[in-house]
Amino acid sequence: MATTINIIIKGIGICYLKNVQGKDVFRVLFPFNECHSVKFSYETGGRTVFVGHLGKAKSKIEVTATSAASNLASVTEQFRTEVFDLTAGKAELTTHPQIYPKAGLDERGVVLTIPSVSFDVRHTLRYFDVNSPEKMIIYVADSDGAPDQIINDLAHSITGQILLGAGGTVSVKTDEGNIFTSRPDSACTLIFDNDCKEVTHKPDGSYKNDMEMLYELVEEPGHTTRKFFVSGREKNPTPKIEAAGTFLTEPPQLVQGKPCLIVKVSDTDSINRLP
Repeated sequence: MATTINIIIKGIGICYLKNVQGKDVFRVLFPFNECHSVKFSYETGGRTVFVGHLGKAKSKIEVTATSAASNLASVTEQFRTEVFDLTAGKAELTTHPQIYPKAGLDERGVVLTIPSVSFDVRHTLRYFDVNSPEKMIIYVADSDGAPDQIINDLAHSITGQILLGAGGTVSVKTDEGNIFTSRPDSACTLIFDNDCKEVTHKPDGSYKNDMEMLYELVEEPGHTTRKFFVSGREKNPTPKIEAAGTFLTEPPQLVQGKPCLIVKVSDTDSINRLP
């Protein structure tokens, strides 16, 4: 009988499927700073154990499995449609055509590698505020922050499963060595949380939206200023867009610091440039 290993990834990060030495693996690039770090915990036998903060310069994390029942990396349809794609390439969704890693990315990013996992959506933005059920992403096209398009519900965090055969185990390794190994034939949940409980303020008193952290690691080839931010409807009505792109109402305010999003990249050239 197969043993199920669950994996939860939340906070702020970029997920992508990359071919490494002839094998498809999922990688998540987590930005970190004085506020965020990749907090690793595991759940087993009804208890949660915090292992440590894994966010530091040039750090790499790898999940490995013995006796994996499948060697294929896959995603569900909900993952395909609700995890925001920075490089979607769809006519109805104007995103970045490509992204490039910025210089010094390894000084500000932690890379997590997971083979043989099937990913699904864990929570969407609607989960966090039942009184304001529709959140959105706004596309900032210029310096005044005027959004270019609206997207309703999106995935906030993702969850994955690794199926193990008889005697199988799963381990988590960092550059410093193995930090966790499950017992044979024992189900558990691995949690990688790059979230933050504080609102990061800028020197001018304004606050930093967590999505800005993505753009400390990557940018468009043309080095444009356009970015995606998380926004809510708590204070402002939904902007109505004319055919020419003019807003009839004030754009909504950015949510202070949260919620973070796990986003994805699908453009092949962009993925090849990422670690």
